[in-house]
Amino acid sequence: MYLETLSFVFEEHGTNLMGCLKDEKPAEEKLGNFIRLICHRLNEKPKFRQLFKRELIEQDEERYRFLVNVVMDETCHTLHDIFLGINPACDPHFLTTSLVDLLIFHFQINPMRPYLLGGSTETQSEDYLATNILKLMTQPLEE
Repeated sequence: MYLETLSFVFEEHGTNLMGCLKDEKPAEEKLGNFIRLICHRLNEKPKFRQLFKRELIEQDEERYRFLVNVVMDETCHTLHDIFLGINPACDPHFLTTSLVDLLIFHFQINPMRPYLLGGSTETQSEDYLATNILKLMTQPLEE
């Protein structure tokens, strides 16, 4: 029952996300649209973030396999192809996992951001985060 719930929650978010990744647009534009949409989802749905973090903390190998092979498989493969489309010499696995980490981490630390050096209301906005995460993900890909 729990795995079915996980699947439902991730599929609910994954349908629109996959839509941006499958668009007939240049790879970098697809990546930007994906990042903007997932930032919006992570910002408006903190329970989704918490569920993902819970799975990481639990360290249950069976659920990891389920998440990777069933829930996240298509998204990860598509991101892999997009990163290779931007730069065939990149490490798409590293970039895909880095993207997931950046997205989760930046929304997790967001409440603390105003207290950090250089923090502001602007640096907490989903637009600011999406724009800068996209920059981080694409600058290292440029030759």
